[in-house]
Amino acid sequence: MQPGGALRSVVRKGVLGHNPAMVELPPDIIERLRTDFGERDVELRAADLIAAHSSDRIRRCIVVVANGNWKRFDEMCTLAAIDWRDVITAAEYDRHDRRLFDFNQPIPDAAVSNDDAGTS
Repeated sequence: MQPGGALRSVVRKGVLGHNPAMVELPPDIIERLRTDFGERDVELRAADLIAAHSSDRIRRCIVVVANGNWKRFDEMCTLAAIDWRDVITAAEYDRHDRRLFDFNQPIPDAAVSNDDAGTS
């Protein structure tokens, strides 16, 4: 079975309570949820992400910033509804406003090269 296959099937069937035609999390997000929160909580955290924002970029940012911390995950989900730009800033930029990641890309591929780090 492919990574995330079981959850992707659950989401497609609408078990999470969302329109299955509209929602499907990419495998990298599902894998990060599994790694950070454990198999038992993947479906719950996936439902939270789906409810928090429709952008996979924002969803990746939430998961990366949370880094397995439930409280931080919930805070980022709430913040995404208030101002999603703050979620991107927290995930993609360092404290000197240098861009380190581009979560338009899958999490394993998101690091920005040194040549591109100064640009947004």
